[in-house]
Amino acid sequence: MKNLLQKVLVISLLVLLSGWYVMAQCPIVPPLTENFSSNSSLYFTLSAATSTSDAYYASQAIILTGGDASGWTGGTLTTTATNAWVNNVSHQASAVSCTVDATLMSHPELKIDLKQTYSYSALFSWFRVLINGTTQIGIDYHPLTQEGDNYQTLTFDLGAYAGTTFTITFQSSCKYSDSHVVGFGDAAFVDNVIIHEQSSSYLDVGVISIDAPITGCNLGSTEHVQVAVKNLGSISISAFDVEYSIDGGTVQTTTIYSPLAPGDIYSYTFTANENFTVHKSYSIFAQTVLAGDAFPLNNGTTATIYSYGMVTSFPYYEDFNADNGSWLPGGTNSSWEYGVPPYSYLPAYKSATDAFYKTNLNGWYNNNEVSWVESPCFNCRLLLLQMLVLICLSILKLFMTR
Repeated sequence: MKNLLQKVLVISLLVLLSGWYVMAQCPIVPPLTENFSSNSSLYFTLSAATSTSDAYYASQAIILTGGDASGWTGGTLTTTATNAWVNNVSHQASAVSCTVDATLMSHPELKIDLKQTYSYSALFSWFRVLINGTTQIGIDYHPLTQEGDNYQTLTFDLGAYAGTTFTITFQSSCKYSDSHVVGFGDAAFVDNVIIHEQSSSYLDVGVISIDAPITGCNLGSTEHVQVAVKNLGSISISAFDVEYSIDGGTVQTTTIYSPLAPGDIYSYTFTANENFTVHKSYSIFAQTVLAGDAFPLNNGTTATIYSYGMVTSFPYYEDFNADNGSWLPGGTNSSWEYGVPPYSYLPAYKSATDAFYKTNLNGWYNNNEVSWVESPCFNCRLLLLQMLVLICLSILKLFMTR
């Protein structure tokens, strides 16, 4: 009994020590690099209202979003900063850092990667950065496109807080979440948070977007990958490598000798021919390689494109029994799968050998999922009247967890 009690005490002590160790992540003593690779963080606390905003980790980022539209003040062309930050408090979501200990720093600096989306108006999607919960640094940020923006690297000068301790708040004011509109809704995605000592001269270059090829119908076998590269550092550069791979395959590399001043953007098209004739989704990863790059986390980016088939013969009928019919799944946190599900998930009109698309063939769809299955392209130019008929079955969860 005594030995058992000792074991219990030792286990309890280990739990307490483990808990103390987790808490020891605060305060933050820079340099700090947080890329949310585990869809969590020891350095940030997330908060949001119940139904009109939300904050969570997904896609290796912090996601701050809206909810339902109740209580929102401002229209598609008339929502002001006062509306966003004063009137629409219930639509605000935040990620607040642990205390940052900059008492031994001479010039702290913050870098983040930010991406935003919007539902019906860019004025429904707001983002800003606060120090100590009240002082805004930088401007109010909005998305440029509804869902097509790439991550952009933002730099914030924290020199005014050298020798002090402070907190950093990432805050959004967004009207809709993805569950209340078609698409991603109004949201801000924050990734690659860096807090460090500002250097008067440092190297930093990265691919900020993959501009070609783009999603389309009947993509060819001689497509070329095009990227945009930005000098994110404080000094000029004149020679660095850029490389890409498709679906984790062969890496294509080239050396760019064009001089880039700080802030310059250079567009480069690779000469290699790439085959996109198979109707599927393709993941393209591109990055820069430069010796001495101070921030390698922002060197690369990923783009997903879809190569769709073209339907020209009508009437058109697809039952998915032979194959997926060139219908392709996509979206964020998608669980769509093509195949034959277990019998318990079969609709009454399907046999045990019939195939079709379902969100997770063996269970439920994912939490925080914004996904779809998209058809091939239809050339209806010679049709006088078009009609679409489909059979769809929905089974909804009666409980929600995050």
